Amino acid sequence: MVISVEEAEDGRTVTSVVASREEDPNHHAKGAEKTSFIYLSSHANASKQPPSSKETGKSKKAAEDEDAHVQSSQPPQATATSHEVSSPNSESANNYLILVTLSGSSNPTITRLLSLPSSLTFDKLHGVLQISFGWTNSPMHEFNVLLVDDEPGFRGHHSFLALCPNPNGLPEDLRADNKAESEVTLADVCEKPEWKDRAVIDYEYDHGDSWNHHLTLPGRATPGTNAQFGAPDHVKILCLNGQGHPAAEDVGGTWGWRGLKEAFKHPRKTENREQVDWYKIGCLNGDTNLDPYAFDILDVNDGLRDAFADNQARENADDTCEECGKDL
Repeated sequence: MVISVEEAEDGRTVTSVVASREEDPNHHAKGAEKTSFIYLSSHANASKQPPSSKETGKSKKAAEDEDAHVQSSQPPQATATSHEVSSPNSESANNYLILVTLSGSSNPTITRLLSLPSSLTFDKLHGVLQISFGWTNSPMHEFNVLLVDDEPGFRGHHSFLALCPNPNGLPEDLRADNKAESEVTLADVCEKPEWKDRAVIDYEYDHGDSWNHHLTLPGRATPGTNAQFGAPDHVKILCLNGQGHPAAEDVGGTWGWRGLKEAFKHPRKTENREQVDWYKIGCLNGDTNLDPYAFDILDVNDGLRDAFADNQARENADDTCEECGKDL
């Protein structure tokens, strides 16, 4: 894995990770590399512009050679971010690292690696997943907490806790088996002694298409995680990595998604035109083109920042003295 830092055309700082792409003979050459953009807010370096060759008195070629030499001689840690390095007391230091996989997706498998606070409630987690996977929050959804069962003679998962937005809106015989998303946090599930290291979270979106997202906890963030990925200390909700273009809404689940991707390989064929045109014009999260491997992590993190900015501001205000403005 190689971590590098560069500035995008619109002024955003981009930290990238280069890793091997899933092998797909119908896409690029086997073993081709892919770059996953890691972070930053679109306004991170908008005001920072490098001096021109005229200002420095150097030729363009000399300036480029000098920049290349300086960039190659610096370790990744020295250029990982324009923000100060996270302190040991970084607010996100104890975040959970949550790996989310869209079940049934392939070529590529659609995944997102998220850094999330343990205090995050499941109604907020729903919002994070909607933004991270490019959904439009249209159909219904639900969470199920599953426990790994290692009893003799049986290995598998069984549902232990169901979460939905409003249990009172369910039929009476189902209310007792469901809790409100807003009343349960990630820590409630991941730290409960009898569930710890056994809990697996499933998130189903759209009961018709049945998009099942499988959430696992591979570890925790460290005090340096935010700095490594170019994020300020106070950012608590962050997408660290991922792959795969968002699946299409109302496409018919995993089989429909596969069919749509096949149609875009030969979009001008008569039998494919209707499906291609639907995605471009009628699909709720459609686009003018479809590259199954395209994933814009900058857009994801900008969306997360915008969606949770108010909550973050309120939390920061609670930790600040009203009179002097200093941290408590």
